[in-house]
Amino acid sequence: MGRTVFKRTFLIFLQTSRLPGKFKLRPYYIMRYLTFIELFPTFNPPKTLIMEKQLEEIRDQQKASWNKFSPGWKKWDELTMDFLKPMGDEIIKSIQPNGKDKVLDIAAGTGEPGLTIAGMLDGGSVMITDLAEDMLVVAKENAAIRGVTNVEFKAADVCELPFPDNSFDAISCRMGFMFFPDMQLAANEMLRVLKPGGRLATSVWDGPEKNIWI
Repeated sequence: MGRTVFKRTFLIFLQTSRLPGKFKLRPYYIMRYLTFIELFPTFNPPKTLIMEKQLEEIRDQQKASWNKFSPGWKKWDELTMDFLKPMGDEIIKSIQPNGKDKVLDIAAGTGEPGLTIAGMLDGGSVMITDLAEDMLVVAKENAAIRGVTNVEFKAADVCELPFPDNSFDAISCRMGFMFFPDMQLAANEMLRVLKPGGRLATSVWDGPEKNIWI
């Protein structure tokens, strides 16, 4: 088989190995592909594959950083949460959680505004997520201290949320959006898991022209 034909065949393999509706590749296929280009160094990798690898590297670096500094967040949690409370209050005001709502709190860190939202529900629940497991450990401790029981905790990448379509009545995300490696993909995932007619509110430090992360 000629090299050109082999390249085309391999590209077809990569394309058909994507999950339905997902324009990205899984780590397994990335490793298979990286092995391939080591054997065939003149092969030009697809831009989507390069971007996927870069996004995963950014995500892994962020996860390691948040886990490393979680003890500091725990130490200064009360001060930090007081400072961020006005932003959380505006998010809550926007999504108006009530009754039996199922709410998803993304990039919740040590638990806010998810824990406050949980206390507003009567028969509803909050799924508190963050990329860093160690931050969620602090969130669980805060929930126990406050006696909040209608919450669940799950380490999750916002660009690949582990929930079915149309799962939540509302979504909150306080001061996390600007850190997402692929903001468009993150927004798409939020909308995917949000029920039709659901409410979504997020906050960032400032507009793109003044926010170094955007």
